[in-house]
Amino acid sequence: MKNKKNTKIILIICLNIVLFTSVYFFNSKLFQPSPTPSLSMDEANTNVINVSLEVLGKSYQTEVREEGTVYDFMKSLNDDKKNNFNFNYKEYPSLGIFVDGINGVKNEPNKYWIYYVNGKEAEVGVSNYILKDGDEILWKQE
Repeated sequence: MKNKKNTKIILIICLNIVLFTSVYFFNSKLFQPSPTPSLSMDEANTNVINVSLEVLGKSYQTEVREEGTVYDFMKSLNDDKKNNFNFNYKEYPSLGIFVDGINGVKNEPNKYWIYYVNGKEAEVGVSNYILKDGDEILWKQE
């Protein structure tokens, strides 16, 4: 009888050890997905496309990853200091990214940054429009 009781206790202890070990490893950073790092075009395993952006009379052209968004493109331009391009934005959880300043020019009352894709006003936000090869992005303050 005493032997059965000891066996049950040992079994319960072993199960607890397995349970706690599993919870620890699955909650550790070892098994958590890591954020996708920014990859240069040389490091990316995806195809690249050519896209251009025009704002305030200045044109920017570069290659971006296929499946990238207008926001990704602008972020890439912003991060590469030789482009002399910067933008400010606010992120709204249910709406996405809202650009409120480009190259030092901020939104004004009743005048906001609006972007166009291939001559047509965009119908989705910058974080939702997936770029296509040859897209021409034009920013206007209206």
